[in-house]
Amino acid sequence: MCEEWMEEREKAMSIEIRFGHPLPHHPDFPRRRAAWDFWERSFHGGPEYKSARDSQGEPVFIAHELESPEGQARRMRLATYRNYCRPIMEKYNAFIFANPVQRDGRNPRFAEWSRDVDGLGTGLHDFMRRASLWAAVHGYRYVMMDSTKTEERQTLAQARAARNRLFLLDLDPRRVPHWTERGTGLAEALVVFPAASQARLYTDNALTLIQLDKQGLVLSVAPPLPHHYGRVPLVKVTATDDGLSLLSDLAEVNKSLFNLDALLREELFKQTFTQFFAAGLDAEDLRETRLGGRKLICHTNPQVRIDRLTGDVSQAESIRATIAEDIRELYRLAGLHAPDLVEQNAAESGRALKIRWNDVSLRAAAIADHAEKAENALIRLWQAGMGGGEQVAESDYPEEFDVEDLAAQLATALKVLAAPLPKTLKDAQARSLAARLQPKFTAEEWARFNRELEELSH
Repeated sequence: MCEEWMEEREKAMSIEIRFGHPLPHHPDFPRRRAAWDFWERSFHGGPEYKSARDSQGEPVFIAHELESPEGQARRMRLATYRNYCRPIMEKYNAFIFANPVQRDGRNPRFAEWSRDVDGLGTGLHDFMRRASLWAAVHGYRYVMMDSTKTEERQTLAQARAARNRLFLLDLDPRRVPHWTERGTGLAEALVVFPAASQARLYTDNALTLIQLDKQGLVLSVAPPLPHHYGRVPLVKVTATDDGLSLLSDLAEVNKSLFNLDALLREELFKQTFTQFFAAGLDAEDLRETRLGGRKLICHTNPQVRIDRLTGDVSQAESIRATIAEDIRELYRLAGLHAPDLVEQNAAESGRALKIRWNDVSLRAAAIADHAEKAENALIRLWQAGMGGGEQVAESDYPEEFDVEDLAAQLATALKVLAAPLPKTLKDAQARSLAARLQPKFTAEEWARFNRELEELSH
């Protein structure tokens, strides 16, 4: 009977689960996994980055062609990864989620659920903030809707009486090794739970529980269970239309910076490029000659003269110039500005600043738009999981972002407040600045601010 059911299932599904075999992988999964590992390591940085591999599976630390193994090991110890990837990603994430998101608070059940969406005390806002950040790093992230109920045949009333609840799981894309797509959505998704040696295969209407042995081979497959969501209960969170990582190009340039910086440090501190001049050597002598990181060892006749010359300063300068150019490229790719590389007398015009900040705002708006779509898809899953009787309006993310330097408006506000102008205008200017500096003021804080503003006017 079980074999007949498996045969029928395999006819209907494209993801094939086979007893005694490992879980199947999507053809793109191995290639994407190498890239995900590299982007995540680029984001986290730290000493482990030195021994990481890039998106092509090659070491990120590139050995110099004239280095000895000892010299390479020493240079790796000296190398430091200057992480530009994480600050840039977090800056864009802050642009979006520092602004208020309009969410429906009229439904008491949804409002209560929104305060703790994962059973760990995480609110919906913070949950989406983290998911959106990692979607920007990996290219996409999955969020799964699950339930605490243990009996699939429970009615909605029974589930509420048992205090069962829906909760969200933030899934690293490496937890979903296989999938099939239908348009922009999922038709099937295979989700792995390594800690429990289990996997689940989701379709529009059912989930199949799969038990694995210690070697990761399929041990058993249970009959499908209905889940009542009406779709695969996984939402893909992206940061771009094509689901590509915003970190990919940044990580490649940051890798170049890491290697250039390692070479420069060796040049400055260990004289990798110190030059030697040897007179009196012939081809036979060179067979017994070894060039190390700082010295030339030669076992030849005593007539050979070896002179040490100073290193070529232009090489260090060339590396410095390339490093500076890579840093500019990092910021250019992110649509940001590298202020530490701007000459003191090369101030940008107001028009140039406006164009640059408009670019940042447009990028932030695009990321926010994708986060909004993902959140609203989760809201629809929550409604379906609650039985379809719950009415919740869609969330609305901001479309414009106040990302300009507030120094200019602060200077303007101080001038207005000090000028002999009507009190109404001064108060309006003060409130406008306060709204930008403190977008999360509560009603009580605004009341106190208004009282203090009145006191200052007298």
